[in-house]
Amino acid sequence: MRKNILLNKKGVTLLELVIGMALVAIISSTTIMFSKVLSDLSSSVAKSDRDINDLSMFREFIGNWFYSFDSEENYGITSNDSLLFVDANGKMYGVSVDSTEEKIYVEYSEYAKNWYSSEYHLNGIREIKFECYDENRLYKCIVMYNEGDEYSFLLSRRSER
Repeated sequence: MRKNILLNKKGVTLLELVIGMALVAIISSTTIMFSKVLSDLSSSVAKSDRDINDLSMFREFIGNWFYSFDSEENYGITSNDSLLFVDANGKMYGVSVDSTEEKIYVEYSEYAKNWYSSEYHLNGIREIKFECYDENRLYKCIVMYNEGDEYSFLLSRRSER
């Protein structure tokens, strides 16, 4: 008779129900933690991607300014207090940074001023400086931005003067 009662049982015991709920809770909490980690990782990658894009555009901006003087008849490059100035036909052109507005300003010659923008917005910029190498032919541009991040690239004179 007892065997007959167990075969006709169609319900779930309390222990089976608790074990099932515990498994669902563990799986759902793991899924939520995993999605949080993926979300943080994707936002970090997106920020890095934006920074790389901004710095790449900044490099192009400074390169346009620097190379625009290759068409000048007479120019020289001087570095003063880690800033770069171009002396073209007796007039000085330079680079300046306004860290409160996060903008970089450059001065172009009359020839190039209609072709290029004279300001660039770079999030978090704090300072820009230049180091001279190879007797005024090669320059290293160093940009400090955000909290301690640094980006640098090289510029070289194209023309032989």
